Amino acid sequence: MRANGLPLRLSGLLSASPPPQVAARFRDALGQPLVENTLASKLVLGKAIGEFYVTVQLEPVGAGTRGFIAISKLSAAFDRRSANPHSGNTAKSRFLAGSTLIRQVESVDGEKRARLLVLRNGHDTDLNIEHLKNSLGKDGFALEREETAPPSGPGRPGYGKTLFFKRQDEEAIAVIYRERSGGTAIVFNTVGYLEHSK
Repeated sequence: MRANGLPLRLSGLLSASPPPQVAARFRDALGQPLVENTLASKLVLGKAIGEFYVTVQLEPVGAGTRGFIAISKLSAAFDRRSANPHSGNTAKSRFLAGSTLIRQVESVDGEKRARLLVLRNGHDTDLNIEHLKNSLGKDGFALEREETAPPSGPGRPGYGKTLFFKRQDEEAIAVIYRERSGGTAIVFNTVGYLEHSK
């Protein structure tokens, strides 16, 4: 997968051993120097190995341990950003001017490709909704249905809609809602197939 331009390979793990024992094994395997952080109940270990960076995240589950191992190739991320420093602009082109891209995650599973975008802007929620409908319509997406979240208080903080779109072999879901700060947040997810996206 690719998160904010950084290519990652993820593997999950589940162990009957408690987190301290699993962490000790990873400390031995990775060697020193090792970066260690604790986030709530999760232990995160990190180490640069050549052009790769290995991250191990562990947390207790029952009497055992659940976690994941992420391996990123830092040079590939740098090369991609250098070759196309405006790659985030393409992702933002479907949204209103002034939108800020907060997060971008891409993953490939066999022929299936998924992309998640999280954006924020200061425009009205309804204006964002209408703009996205028009933008996706021009890209061949048909609106299948929409669901409305009711206002949650004065000034309608929390008001928003979930929109479901589809075109040949690709689906899109957009959640657009008003933030308490008064701006609009957009969570946009597409799932398609590589052979049809060339």
